[in-house]
Amino acid sequence: MSYPELDYLYWADSDHGTVTRIKRDGTGREVVVEHFESTESIPVDWLTGLAVDWIAGNIYWTDPKFSVIETARLNGSHRYVVVTGHMDRPTSIAVDPVAGYLFWSDAGKEPKLERARLDGTERTVIVNESISSINDIALDYKVRENCYC
Repeated sequence: MSYPELDYLYWADSDHGTVTRIKRDGTGREVVVEHFESTESIPVDWLTGLAVDWIAGNIYWTDPKFSVIETARLNGSHRYVVVTGHMDRPTSIAVDPVAGYLFWSDAGKEPKLERARLDGTERTVIVNESISSINDIALDYKVRENCYC
């Protein structure tokens, strides 16, 4: 990946169902994933979490309306569903590209914190007891721990 690709800030707009990016100098604003741009018959509708894999050059997002986690290249191409099933309402998401894991919260009827490989395999529930909800996830890359609230 070229370094200019890493010179962007990305955000999810849940109201419009888009992922947008802009260069750090304020130029080059563009929508890279659009509402109603469907993949496997799933339109982007309600994005609540976004994570950037700066090593492989991918973005990941959660869509609690369709209970999926999707991925695409940083420019929005090669979009596909990476995690589906056995989720009620995936919300926040974090990526550890060095270790090769995705972490996400499910804020549904039975809240939990899960992880999987970046391709969606090896899915594991990390925390599902003694929690009422998880609002956000952060990773401490130095000590290799998950933080959630």
